[in-house]
Amino acid sequence: MTTVIDLSDLVQPVKFKFTEMEFEIPPIPDDKLRSIMSIANKITAATKKEEGFTDEKSNDEFIKNQNDFLSMAVQKKDGDSEIYKKMKPSDFSSWPLKLKNKVMELVFSQIGTSSGEGVAVDQEKN
Repeated sequence: MTTVIDLSDLVQPVKFKFTEMEFEIPPIPDDKLRSIMSIANKITAATKKEEGFTDEKSNDEFIKNQNDFLSMAVQKKDGDSEIYKKMKPSDFSSWPLKLKNKVMELVFSQIGTSSGEGVAVDQEKN
């Protein structure tokens, strides 16, 4: 008798709450994955610069990339309905950095990596 392994949990959205609002990170298909990983690589490269974040332009670029990354992966629950809607990068401007970093970890977990570091854009496949 053959045992069937159920992998359904690998394609379920990751749901979380913040200030009584509900959000989800749906399963990420390849087309969206390429864009997400491209931005993740920009964020990683920016944080590895020897001079770090010493100028306002670098800080602004880091924040923009982080908000873009989150907007590609996170959806917000629409009121009392069960519908989740896409978010804009500007929706994340009020989120504290610690929260953004934690949600980014959840996105990487949903993708199947522990972090965005060292993941080539075409390496990860759903």
